[in-house]
Parts: sequence; C-alpha cells; structure tokens
Amino acid sequence: MNIALIGPHGVGKTVLGKAAAKQTNLRYYSLDAARSQYFTKYGYDPRQAEQYSRQNDMVALFKYWKPFAIKTIEEILPAKNNHLFDLGASFIVSPTPAEIEQLQKVVAANQTVLILMLPSKDLEISKNTLLKQGIYNELTENFLSTYSDLQITDHIFYTHGHTQAENVTRLVKMINDIKQESHNN
Repeated sequence: MNIALIGPHGVGKTVLGKAAAKQTNLRYYSLDAARSQYFTKYGYDPRQAEQYSRQNDMVALFKYWKPFAIKTIEEILPAKNNHLFDLGASFIVSPTPAEIEQLQKVVAANQTVLILMLPSKDLEISKNTLLKQGIYNELTENFLSTYSDLQITDHIFYTHGHTQAENVTRLVKMINDIKQESHNN
C-alpha cells in the first residue's frame, strides 16, 4: 500500500511527509526530487522552467510542470510499494475533472490512498497561513476556493492550529488508520 500527499505549496507535504514516513515504515519519495529523472523523458525543457522561475511566474511554472507530473505519477506508482509519495504542488494548478479522474484511477489501480493536505477548512485561515509564508498566489486561492467541489479524496488533513510535532503525530495516526482499514478490507 502507498500513501500520496497532495496540496498547495508550503502546506507541509515534505516536512510532515518525511517524518510520517519514518514512523509508519513507508519509504518517502518526492516527485519534486524526481523531476529531472522523469520529466525529461516526456519532453520537459528545464530552460523553459528556468525562464518562468526568473520571471517569478509560478502560475506558468506549475502549469508547465503539471502534465509532466501526471505522466511521472502514472509511471512511478505501479513501480513502488510501501511508499509515502509527496506529489508536490503542481497538481493543484486548476485541475480539470478529467485530470482528477485520471489521478484517481492511477492511485486506485496501484493501491495508493490520496491525502489532501490543507492549512484549514476555513479559506481565510488557509489564505493567511500561506500569506505569512510568502507563498500564496492566485493558483492557491483558486484551488482553496474550489477543492471541496472537486471531490479529489475522502482523506483531508488540516495543519493549522497544531505544532509541527502534533501534525506529524496526527498524520501518522491518519496513515495508520488508513493502513488498518485497508488491511481489514
């Protein structure tokens, strides 16, 4: 069984994911770290990404990354087991119903459970949390204001109001509960 974390940039997928992976005996795997290994196979041009970065156009950069991320997810999930995947933030860029369905099919076919990580149920709290980190943009706002309509997953993890250590403990509990539920079925 695999667990896959998705959510906006800065919500804690990497920090909490690494710690939770250790405590749940899952191997941590970052899609961001695999970018150069996989994306180039599908036509990714790092110079184009660098241009978006230099222009500080994160919207364009994440939109550019998304199709490569989806193809990489389709390749890596069948090849891995007992992993906690940090799928990065590129998927939150205006996901279409077809992209959500595609992701859901891939994770279901590969015994992977998605956990959507968000600061809070409350849009203003989420916005303010991410603004304090300097990473709030129109992509994040669009996603935060529409994610509940997208029905991405039944598993949503909220980080606001808890320390990092508390969030790790809470995420570990959620993962263990998911694993137990999967084992019972």
